[in-house]
Amino acid sequence: VPPSFQAVTLESEARVETYGTLDLGDGVLITASIADYVGRNSTLRAGRIDNFGHLDLVEGFNLIDADLEIFSPSSPGETRGTVSGNATALFTGDVVNNGQVRVESGSTATFTENISGSGTFDGTGQTVFLGGFTPGTSPGFVSFGGELVLGESSTSEFEIEGGGRGDEYDAVDVDGSLQLGGTLRALVTADVSAGDVFTLFDVESGINGTFDQVEFEAALPSSLSLEIVYTATQVQLGVVGPLLAGDYIGY
Repeated sequence: VPPSFQAVTLESEARVETYGTLDLGDGVLITASIADYVGRNSTLRAGRIDNFGHLDLVEGFNLIDADLEIFSPSSPGETRGTVSGNATALFTGDVVNNGQVRVESGSTATFTENISGSGTFDGTGQTVFLGGFTPGTSPGFVSFGGELVLGESSTSEFEIEGGGRGDEYDAVDVDGSLQLGGTLRALVTADVSAGDVFTLFDVESGINGTFDQVEFEAALPSSLSLEIVYTATQVQLGVVGPLLAGDYIGY
């Protein structure tokens, strides 16, 4: 790649298929609306990918070694990243998903760095987070159509600014199963009271495991504390008040 290289743009309706390695150095790959990058057992390296179109990984093992932003679409499905055909995809840069990541049945997408944005993770395949996970955009709601795995090196950070789920505090829905691990960090700035409950994860097909570590960042009166509650299908943040005479705690 020449030193003067800055960006490559796939114009609208353009299509590029890669079977080997496409190395853009520190340059930028821009996929315009309806443009399609297709990877088959491929490696794509770049400083950054600005995806306004389609990034489709459809066969074998595919490495995306670049920071990636999937921009908000003007129509459903217009901007997307898709992993299908029993493919495995490894993303080794920061990813901002404001469009759609779709992982089809039999396929796996693994993200090693920071994940953020208010886009969806559709499809019934497996999504694995090994780095930072910040749902939405301060705060927001993110949904997953398949299985979500939070690895032991992951950190899931939730902002609690009020009582509105997905609007005033971060929330995640998972249609498949949820495998918990890593660190859960809750940043609480809301004016909370004893008995308040915030449903961080709502999972259709059940939860396996617990977080390895839980961290709270909150300015609470000494009479209140925070706890994480696990049920079969939910992970909740609860606000606990002082025990009064006659209160009963059962184990």
